Amino acid sequence: MVKTKSGFIILKLIQYTAPKAASYEQVKEKVREALVRQQAEEQFADLRDKLSDLAYEHPDSLSFIVKDLGLPIKETPFFSRNGASKLKTDLSSYLNVREVAFSNDVLHLHNNSDVLQLDPDTAVVIRVKSYLPATFYPFDAVQAQIMEKLKADQIQEKTKQLAENIMQSLQAGSALTDKVLKQYHLNWVEPGFVGRHTPNVDPSILEHAFSMPKPEKEKGRPSIAIVHLAKAYAVIQLDAYQDGSLDSANKQAYSVFAEQIQGSEGLLEYELYKDSLLTRAKIKKQG
Repeated sequence: MVKTKSGFIILKLIQYTAPKAASYEQVKEKVREALVRQQAEEQFADLRDKLSDLAYEHPDSLSFIVKDLGLPIKETPFFSRNGASKLKTDLSSYLNVREVAFSNDVLHLHNNSDVLQLDPDTAVVIRVKSYLPATFYPFDAVQAQIMEKLKADQIQEKTKQLAENIMQSLQAGSALTDKVLKQYHLNWVEPGFVGRHTPNVDPSILEHAFSMPKPEKEKGRPSIAIVHLAKAYAVIQLDAYQDGSLDSANKQAYSVFAEQIQGSEGLLEYELYKDSLLTRAKIKKQG
């Protein structure tokens, strides 16, 4: 048992394989890739620091960044605080970019932003070129959007109500007839027993199915629930379950499970190493 900041973790050693030293021929390609990646990361970190320094030393312009680092300046269309521009692939699609763009330091004081890390390979500095204060659009300009939104809301509400009616009908012991399925253009799929990683089944349905109460076998009562999917609702009925077993697990499921455990162990080792460093750290005050 190991104590971490998030609680206690119980580890069970199932199998141990003694490490074997690989030959140079077996690892030379991985060593080369690791060296190239390390050099690229170091170069990126150095450029990121220079970018940060230039943005801070010259807060009213991006020209020094262009001159010293040779980086391009890109412009985005107008975007709001809560929504990206019509070009979904530009910088405004990132939440942290929109938040910083509307911050007091960038929007009202007209300063460059700090360096923003968009992903492990991309860092940017932004500044506001032009700003349009919020205003009310005339009704004629937004009428079509309002109508589409109202229609979408009505469809979603009716779909949700239909799903609740179907669930209540199933809970009362009634079966879905072909007439009902045809009337509402529904598909009742019976996949049989499924696992947590069964393909061709929506992940949201699988996740919800494994958190549902177990059906009452003695009374013949299935467990029924509604799942809200991206653009629809699904009614799922759990008729039976099988307890999991490592002995009966197939190789693919075991492989997925092993990868998850390895990732968790790596994170755990890092947290333990970090905690040990903090425990042994000593601070000496001078002056």
